[in-house]
Amino acid sequence: MTGMERKNQSISGEIEYRKKLVRQQILGTDHHFDDHKSCLDEVYESWMKPQIEKLDELMSKVQEVCKPSYFLELGSENSHLGLHLKKQYGIDGVCTDLSFDTLHIGVPKVAEKLGVKKIPSFLVADTHSLPFPDESFDFIFCFGSLHHFYDLRTAVKEIRRVCMPGGVFLTSYDPIKPVLRANTPENCSEISYGVLENSYTLWEYTRALKSSFLDVNVVYSESADRLELLNKIRRLKGSRFADTFHNLMPGQFARALRLLWFGMDDFTSINIA
Repeated sequence: MTGMERKNQSISGEIEYRKKLVRQQILGTDHHFDDHKSCLDEVYESWMKPQIEKLDELMSKVQEVCKPSYFLELGSENSHLGLHLKKQYGIDGVCTDLSFDTLHIGVPKVAEKLGVKKIPSFLVADTHSLPFPDESFDFIFCFGSLHHFYDLRTAVKEIRRVCMPGGVFLTSYDPIKPVLRANTPENCSEISYGVLENSYTLWEYTRALKSSFLDVNVVYSESADRLELLNKIRRLKGSRFADTFHNLMPGQFARALRLLWFGMDDFTSINIA
């Protein structure tokens, strides 16, 4: 597949997929995917609320680096995170997504759900070619979007272009591919619509980020690393083996083993321009 074919597939796939998803999840008028919720209340509890809590947890780290005054959210879908930033932190900004439907149908409904009266600006845009001047934002973030970009390095370079010097680019909720064995994409419904489910190792993510940002800091949750690893080992080897392994396993070793053999569910990084 050529670069142009990959680009066209990615954009058309995202648009078509999200058009159906917003009608199922937000409007509740259609049902296309059995592996997704079918009303806003369910989606909020299973997807939006955990992400909002994760953003709050990470904001304390972001604020140690800079005091955000104007944000850019990439791949925002229904913009629950941008709406939360506006309400909770009083930060204004712009939410972008490839899908017109998620922004124009989803954002007002989610704003009502979150009790946000003043909605941030939202715009249909491709992260690989952002319609903003250089150094427009001091805080840029994306949750679950980095692995969907059809050209990771180009997208990261464009993100750096619109980020102010000393500003922060925050990523989270992206899967990490194991180094020593292939992993199987979990969300087949997305792939069937042409959505790209790229798979990157930790080193591939960080190499792309370090090509544009001065300081790349990967954020780990050691307790979650150990718990998720033990659950995987239980499924493969049984509880007795997992319990023995738990008693002997240092936290950093658990993380290294996950990265090499199992991968991780959540790549999170704080990147300073």
